[in-house]
Amino acid sequence: MKRLIVAGCSFAMLVAVAGCKSDNHGDSDAPRMSQRELMNRSKLEAYPESVRAAFIRDYPTANVTRVEVYPDTTGRAVYEVNYVRDGRAGDAVYTAEGVRVEAPANRVSTPGMAPTTPPPPQQQVPVERTAPPPPR
Repeated sequence: MKRLIVAGCSFAMLVAVAGCKSDNHGDSDAPRMSQRELMNRSKLEAYPESVRAAFIRDYPTANVTRVEVYPDTTGRAVYEVNYVRDGRAGDAVYTAEGVRVEAPANRVSTPGMAPTTPPPPQQQVPVERTAPPPPR
């Protein structure tokens, strides 16, 4: 009887261990993204899929640093993707349809779109310091 119990417990442990191992390797055939691909996807995910696809098609080895949205001369939104590739900074401008265009010269931010650049630092006005009141 003891042998039957020991054999049953051993078999149960073997099945449990084999099942755990197969769970760990179940998705080994799934494609894995590199760290660069994950970062680029996260920085481009808020923008149209066509912009992301066009940028990755044009610059597969680049790292996205920032994306700016602003209107072109006709008022439609364009997406400027700033990147670093081979140690050099660059930018590419796309329409919402994923068509590469030249950056418009008159970049003006509009409500609802990301600002083109951070606001300039405000001028600091000197504050006159007065002596503290005398103690009572």
